[in-house]
Amino acid sequence: MNGGNGWWRAWLANQYTLWQYVCLGLVIGAGPMGCTPPALYQWGEYEDSLYRRYVKEDIAGAEAYLRETLVAAELKSRVPPGVYAEYGFLLYRRGDYAGAIEKFEQEKRAFPESAALMSKLVERIQQQRETRGQTEQKEVPGGTGQP
Repeated sequence: MNGGNGWWRAWLANQYTLWQYVCLGLVIGAGPMGCTPPALYQWGEYEDSLYRRYVKEDIAGAEAYLRETLVAAELKSRVPPGVYAEYGFLLYRRGDYAGAIEKFEQEKRAFPESAALMSKLVERIQQQRETRGQTEQKEVPGGTGQP
């Protein structure tokens, strides 16, 4: 009988070693999960604002979400790419051309790779403002813009 217990004890000893390896593997595998680097950008409610704007067509709600995202991101970390431009486009659609230009310029400063697009948008807004100014002068009675 003594010989029969020998293989059982050897098997238990191997099982104990196996459990040690399993536990060690779990500890090593789970360790890095708690060590994630901090987020590079503070996205806040950016996705919700895009959804509200493009799907629900809720411009006021989208503007509120974008404003919250901008404020939170400026306080905590860097503003994500495109948020200044998106907010500038909302301002443009609302008719606040000066505010739109300001946001496009902020986007250009924060993300130089967007400089070509932002410069083109600013240029278009300025051309549109000049065109509207000339049209308004012609419509004003007694204005100096008469031919």
